[in-house]
Amino acid sequence: MTERLDRIEAILLQLSERQDRFQVQLEQSTQQLSERQDRFQVQLEQSTQQLSERQDRFQVQLEQSTQQLSERQDRFQVQLEQSTQQLSERQDRFQVQLEQSTQQLSERQDRFQVQLEQSTQQLSERQDRFQVQLEQFNQQTRQLVQDTAGDLVSLLSTLASDLDALNANVNAYIAQSNAFLASEQRDRAEFRQQMVGLQTETRNILRELAQRRQSQNGDA
Repeated sequence: MTERLDRIEAILLQLSERQDRFQVQLEQSTQQLSERQDRFQVQLEQSTQQLSERQDRFQVQLEQSTQQLSERQDRFQVQLEQSTQQLSERQDRFQVQLEQSTQQLSERQDRFQVQLEQSTQQLSERQDRFQVQLEQFNQQTRQLVQDTAGDLVSLLSTLASDLDALNANVNAYIAQSNAFLASEQRDRAEFRQQMVGLQTETRNILRELAQRRQSQNGDA
């Protein structure tokens, strides 16, 4: 019984010693933790101060950059408005010149059309008069041949040959006249086709200029 009590006392003594050592270690750890916490607090305050200073500098730089950007944007806006105004004025002048050129071209086309019709009319009248004169000449020639058929057989042969040659020349002249009229008609058709193409191109240019002006006004 006494031995058991001695062992229990020894165990209790060991536990007391261990508890004392643990208490000492706990106090040391608590002291170290407190010191570390103090150092961390100091570092945190320093970092917070540096971060605040950096943030202030960044704020100043940001305001300066914003001011510079605003000034550049204002200058760009002024330049853009000036360029748009100049472009609009050029477009208006081009529009006026284009309308004047189109008007002049239309007037020239009308005058050419009138001259062409007058020339065609005159040529047709000349051809009709020549045809009448030719028929009169042929009638007179045939009448003359009939009146002098008995005495002018050889002359009739000569006149017939001359008449054939004259008819050939007349036919050639008529063919040339018809070819000239056909050529004028082709030229007139080509001219009209060119005018239609020019008018179409003019409308396309005007439409493109109007679209550009609308696009520029929309961007502005």
